[in-house]
Amino acid sequence: MPHMKNKLNIFSGIISFVFTLAFIIYFAGADADPLTLWICGMLLLLFCITLWRATALLEHPQNTVINPDYMDTRQTIPILISCAEYIAALHLLLVIGIGSRFPGMGIIQAFVTDLMNDIDVRGYQHLAEHWYITSTNTELPFFSAMVRAFAPSGNFFAAAMAINALCAAGAGLYIYRLVLLDYDQATAKRAIRYMYIFPSAFFFAVPLAGSICLFFSVVFVYLVRKRYFYFAALAGFCAALSDIAGALIVTVAIIEAVNEWRTYAKPSHPESLALRIFRAILPSTGILSGLGCYLYINYISYGNALYFLGRRHVYFARDTWYFWDTAAYLCEQTKIWLATTPEIAFAVSIPNLVCMFAILLLLAAGTSTSTNGQPTLRLSYIFYGLIYFLVLFGMLGDLKAPRQTLVLFPLAIAAATLTRSKAVDICLTLLYLVGFASYFYFSVC
Repeated sequence: MPHMKNKLNIFSGIISFVFTLAFIIYFAGADADPLTLWICGMLLLLFCITLWRATALLEHPQNTVINPDYMDTRQTIPILISCAEYIAALHLLLVIGIGSRFPGMGIIQAFVTDLMNDIDVRGYQHLAEHWYITSTNTELPFFSAMVRAFAPSGNFFAAAMAINALCAAGAGLYIYRLVLLDYDQATAKRAIRYMYIFPSAFFFAVPLAGSICLFFSVVFVYLVRKRYFYFAALAGFCAALSDIAGALIVTVAIIEAVNEWRTYAKPSHPESLALRIFRAILPSTGILSGLGCYLYINYISYGNALYFLGRRHVYFARDTWYFWDTAAYLCEQTKIWLATTPEIAFAVSIPNLVCMFAILLLLAAGTSTSTNGQPTLRLSYIFYGLIYFLVLFGMLGDLKAPRQTLVLFPLAIAAATLTRSKAVDICLTLLYLVGFASYFYFSVC
């Protein structure tokens, strides 16, 4: 349909033009050095190229389920055991790494003490115990509510560790099942591996909301793809109440709803028009309901539904709305820290910049087309990644991108689809492991 393709190209062109114009206006009044300008410009170029290629591919509808899911109970247990082994290894590495910093203390005691001193871990523990009673508590509530429910005696740390580990392993299982809908078992197993060896994957062993958000996000997408819309709405509600990434998964719901409509909305289809519309919008309704609950909590607790945005800007001591502003800030801080405290640069600013490029490069690679004209990575996943990139580095101005990126499940799938060649698989695996070792050393040891 050339007419539709032209409209899509015009749409992506307008978005790219607006971003480019905002970029030029921003740096016209800024005193940025050439390297900073080049880094920010390359990020913008990668974003626009990915957006343009993905938008052009929207012309062709994608079936909700392409390959049958052959996974049965006999496959579930071995995959879950494999995921549990990855999680156990990450926990062991983190315990040893933290323990090495406290030679006079037992490694388990050092592990618990260090994590309990982390401001984010402490925030979720405080929320589980006291709910929203102070102006510093803006975490989404679902993880803390689960911790509270599973720790009636008050041992919130142990409950948080258990829930976090279970969700991290469960997320790997459902990543496997999700990938099987489009690819073979070898690709599904690679996706699990790339998720658990991502350079910041040791955060799966830290009791934060990332694992539970990842679990419900992947379960949500899987249920949508399998057309279990009622259960998908429930999973979406839980994901949206777990982390902001869970709310942004509505991007997948909307695009898959369009696919659902284009695939099943035919005069000969036995379902009524009203039922098809209801089933198409139900998953998005679940997510928006979860987000609405969180906004309402902000409103009744602090008098402002968007209070959490202001708190995040205070937390990071910055007020930003563009991802290149975050990139420019990271470039400036890298120069300062390399001259004064290089270990902070290698633990904070450089990993954040690398993460920005990694997200866009993997999503851009996912827009490459196979022999049947379909993209390597599903379009709903690509657009979810782009929206998450904009919100994470723009509206939120987050400086903890390596940890937050773990929730972005399309990156593991993209890496798995790009490594069908054994040589490419080995090279990317080694690159991930080098990144993991470097980031672990500077962040933990």
